[in-house]
Formats: sequence, structure tokens, C-alpha cells
Amino acid sequence: MATMQLLRMCLGAGMTILDGLTFICPQLPTTARIDIESVLVQFKLGKPLILALESLASRSSLWLGLTDSLIAALITGSPIHDQLAELEQATQTSVDMAKLNRIKSVAVKSVLPLGLCFLPAFILLAVVPLVAGLVANFFNYPQ
Repeated sequence: MATMQLLRMCLGAGMTILDGLTFICPQLPTTARIDIESVLVQFKLGKPLILALESLASRSSLWLGLTDSLIAALITGSPIHDQLAELEQATQTSVDMAKLNRIKSVAVKSVLPLGLCFLPAFILLAVVPLVAGLVANFFNYPQ
């Protein structure tokens, strides 16, 4: 998420994709920085940027959306700023949906301890006297 936002700002300021990746690399979290550094190292060693981005996408599917957008922009030369904004919004939506699902599961899981407390009390206060009364009536039934 931060990667796309930083890259979108760099590209919006007029940087090339390579310059943007080089600029944002030190500001990224460790795992993202390692992945972007691997792309930059491959490019410095002579591998085309498109192939370096494809190798990143093949190693980790988390980068697939971003690398596909970057590769398409590199091949066609089309502006990518709006496409990155849409990708960022889609990513944020999926993150929000995952959070919402976790919140919903907490609501269900929080009822379990309550049920474990009230179920024995219900059995002791309602079911046991009922069964005891039925058993007493069964054995004391006049013939």
C-alpha cells in the first residue's frame, strides 16, 4: 500500500519508473525494500526492467498487480498515475474487507465464553429440576 502511494507520488512528480523505484526503496518496510532492491540489482546487472519486474511477480503474487501495471506502462509508454490510483484503491478495499471479516468473526467468537457460562447454569436451574420431578413422579405413581 505504501509502496504504491509513494511510487504514484514520484511518478506524478515526473520521475521515470526506474527513478521512482530507486527513490522509494529506502523508505519502504523491510520486506518490500528487499523485493524492490532485488529488481534494482537485476537491472543494474543488465537485465531489462520489464524482466526484473516479471521475476518479482513470479516470486511473490503480492506484487502481481503493481508489476503488471508497471510493465504495461513500460511497454506502451502510457501514463500510469491514474492506474496506480485505481490499484491503490482496490488494494485498500480488499484490506478493508479482510478487516471487516475479522471484526465479524470476533463478534461470533466473543459469544462462545458467554454460552459456556450460561449453558451449565441453564442445565442446573431448568433441566435438572424438570428431570428430577419426572423421575420422582414416575417412581411414586400409584398403581
